[in-house]
Amino acid sequence: MTLIQGVISRMASNSFLLKGWVVTILAAILALGTANHSAWFVAIGFLPTTMFWCLDSYYLRQERLYRALYDSVRVVVETEQTKCDFSMNTEEEIGLVAPWKRILVSRTEFWFYFPVELVVLAAVIITKLGEGPKHG
Repeated sequence: MTLIQGVISRMASNSFLLKGWVVTILAAILALGTANHSAWFVAIGFLPTTMFWCLDSYYLRQERLYRALYDSVRVVVETEQTKCDFSMNTEEEIGLVAPWKRILVSRTEFWFYFPVELVVLAAVIITKLGEGPKHG
């Protein structure tokens, strides 16, 4: 059970780190894009935000699968029905956890990443408005 707890902790840590990285990378992209008055460069911010959103949702699903596995192992150990085989296979728990696409729009993911995407959109619009008409 300690092995499964370790995996769950790493998955939660990965999620936390990804959220930190998306904010850091996005801040750098927005700073460079707005300083250069380049709306297309600011729009690049959608790419890492979306990628981190998908990756974070993947890790959240994996964490939930391992939590379900932990619960299954806990029940077996408490009732001592059979010996634990120390398998880390989560295939039997797949039906207990929402699919990845549903986790992608779960409260914990959506309400972090959607506002970030809105910030990128707002920055693109503001930067585009700041470019003004091109004179040649």
